[in-house]
Amino acid sequence: MRSIRTISKGEQIYNTYGNLPNSDLLRRYGYVIPSSRDDIVEIPCEMIVDTISSLSKDQVRRRIDILDEEGIFEEYSSQNYRSNYYRAFEIPYSGKVPEEMYLFCVAMMAEELDTTTIPEVEKTEQLRMAVLDVLGARLAKYETSIEDDEGLLLRTDLPLRKRMAIEVRLGEKRIIRKAVDRVEAWDVPPPPKRVKT
Repeated sequence: MRSIRTISKGEQIYNTYGNLPNSDLLRRYGYVIPSSRDDIVEIPCEMIVDTISSLSKDQVRRRIDILDEEGIFEEYSSQNYRSNYYRAFEIPYSGKVPEEMYLFCVAMMAEELDTTTIPEVEKTEQLRMAVLDVLGARLAKYETSIEDDEGLLLRTDLPLRKRMAIEVRLGEKRIIRKAVDRVEAWDVPPPPKRVKT
């Protein structure tokens, strides 16, 4: 441990673990911060593909490789990752879905994808519904609702470890709810009208 200033003998010092989400704080250090603004929700790429795409694993791998080659997807790489889709996008406390996740969704729904056809992200009804389906699938992974968890936290007989685990999942569910609200609020233009010839 290093100090950022001189410490006098007998002076109390404090240690910070950094801006970590409750899931990391609980797993690494055994505590949580209720309603932490550092919480995140991870949306695994595998969940996105399973929810909105009918592509084969080989097709998915190829599309991820294309996104990697174009430098679009590399931020989400892990060191031992190559040619599979076990990565995740992080939605922060604000509920703002990362643009890269939108692009990933569009890429997995596109008819064709190569380096010349990587689509621009446009907020369409199709994308909105796909993202809402993904967020719904992530929320469905929890066995309880936000209201259930809020009720559980009111109990005084709840063991400390269980209380902390509930805080983690409640924080994640609240972030998903914010993300859903943001996506539902999109101003989606109507599809272009077909011109009769």
